[in-house]
Amino acid sequence: MLLYRKALAALTALTMLATLPLNGYVAGEGGNSGESAAGTTYYVDSAAGNDSNSGTSENAAWSSLDKVSQTAFRPGDRILLKADSIWNGQQLYLEDSGTAALPIIVDVYGSGDKPIINGLGLTQEKYNATRVPVDYQGTYSCATVLVKNAQYVEINNLKVTNKVNGLPEGANNTSLMGICALNENAGVLHHIHIKDCEVFDVNSFVPADDSRGKSTGGIIARVSDGGNAYQQAVASGWHDLQIVGNYVHDVGREGIYLHTDFCARPLVGGGEGSQDMVFSHDVQISNNIVGNIKGDGIVVIATDNALVEHNYVENCGLLTMSTNTYHAGVWVWDADYTVFQFNEVAGTKGVYPHDGQAFDFDYGTSGNLYQYNFTHDNEGGWLLNCAPDGASWGLDDPYGNYNQKYSDNNVARYNISQDDGWKNGAQLIEGYGPIRNLRIHNNTFYMSKTEASGSVLAVAFETNRPAQNVYIYNNIFYTKPVETKVTFLTQNNVHYFNNCYYGATPSGKNWDRTTSVQADPLFAGTPGTATGLDAADCYKLSAASPCIGAGIDADTNPTLFPAIINSSECGNPDHSAVGPIPQASPEISAALFDYYGNAVTSTNTPNIGADSFNGV
Repeated sequence: MLLYRKALAALTALTMLATLPLNGYVAGEGGNSGESAAGTTYYVDSAAGNDSNSGTSENAAWSSLDKVSQTAFRPGDRILLKADSIWNGQQLYLEDSGTAALPIIVDVYGSGDKPIINGLGLTQEKYNATRVPVDYQGTYSCATVLVKNAQYVEINNLKVTNKVNGLPEGANNTSLMGICALNENAGVLHHIHIKDCEVFDVNSFVPADDSRGKSTGGIIARVSDGGNAYQQAVASGWHDLQIVGNYVHDVGREGIYLHTDFCARPLVGGGEGSQDMVFSHDVQISNNIVGNIKGDGIVVIATDNALVEHNYVENCGLLTMSTNTYHAGVWVWDADYTVFQFNEVAGTKGVYPHDGQAFDFDYGTSGNLYQYNFTHDNEGGWLLNCAPDGASWGLDDPYGNYNQKYSDNNVARYNISQDDGWKNGAQLIEGYGPIRNLRIHNNTFYMSKTEASGSVLAVAFETNRPAQNVYIYNNIFYTKPVETKVTFLTQNNVHYFNNCYYGATPSGKNWDRTTSVQADPLFAGTPGTATGLDAADCYKLSAASPCIGAGIDADTNPTLFPAIINSSECGNPDHSAVGPIPQASPEISAALFDYYGNAVTSTNTPNIGADSFNGV
């Protein structure tokens, strides 16, 4: 089952909207012209249109997307596709820009279902489609809808596929995309909005032994250096990129993915990408439904202060034929200060040690935050913190050591996890690689699924991997049944304070024997019965809970929680220039409220768990 009740309700609402005139674009009456001072409105009707028409009224609509792709548009122009229209083997290609006041808009007109564009495995050779460079290693792809080197463009209310029928997984040697925004050596491009689209049936080829297919799939924002040599390209990225309200399902490899060549900086070893880091700004990925994905659900790369919220992500990591099955639900790589909040992530697949977690602070990340999320039944665990084999943070030589790959100053707080990390030795929380200044606090973890041995490996930070200033505190670890064993495999630089353990006595190294609460947290409801982000009241604390006021305040305990260690590099002071400049990492501000919306104040001793209230 792809979608739970909440996701089905959201999809139904979108479908109902599609049967009505959308965004105020109602078909012209009496063949009136679509021209105005603000631009021209063009109509495209696959059934009743004709490319020899003017295209500027409903009665004189064009018929093909080829006509659209060959037309030069101006600021304020609107390209409206007739509801119930179907195009097969055609690419919608736009390369013209609007302005901040007059964007170019693609949308639907008339009553009925959203127009469908079936790419049918678009290739340059077969359909003369414009290609997309997937990476700087010479791999190319084709997208059914492609916006190239344009800005102030909005894509709304389309159904998009790109499938080669009859081919098994991995048989097609063509990389495919549904919708792609491509910035190829074009500088900073503004205002690309992709909203309320359904993207599905994209069966992109995935190499069996590497990650090149990572930037193909459903909705892709791609920044390419155009094949230019190092420091010879135009510094390129996005400003005001919005991917909102879309339904992305049954695609390979990625659901929603941001990818760039402009990502090299010391935090990722300096050798990643082909150009120095350029941060994209004002990136928002919200209110999307993403499910049945061969690879990752949502991935954010090379952004500063991106916002990822109110997304529903389910059944990712379905890829089976590739040896590179390292996938997670929602995660970040080589980006700073991303906020992931109010998301629900469920059912991510993964066979340990091949990921499968809901979340991941990958290497090259700093100042990122997971808060107020609900996750459940993710096979590989709740949270991964990782870096490649042999990585370090290279303090002795921060700019010359290309092995310097680490994560720094990330926080995960006030989340609820239900039955994550249970399959084949998976860990609920895994640390694999250089990790610094990580804080995991005030989360509630419920674990009732166990591996064959009857034990739960709750937290594992590899002892042969460097970690520094890692703090796990004020969390509830509730294990059922009580005969299971909860193990914490950590090193000396991973510190535990004031957690609550119930269901089994912890074993292993460094867990907080003297400051913990080892008792039933006395939830207000039956644990394990949460059904969604807004249906998790069973984990609220009752008035008699021993977790009320039993936490520790990190800000008022500098001896136990020393100031964060300054990074050797964390982007630029304003994150707007090109190239890395060493600076200190600013700390993430304290939470203002808990998972349930209760205020978190500095005047009260913190609770343990995701509920800061004094009991219901």
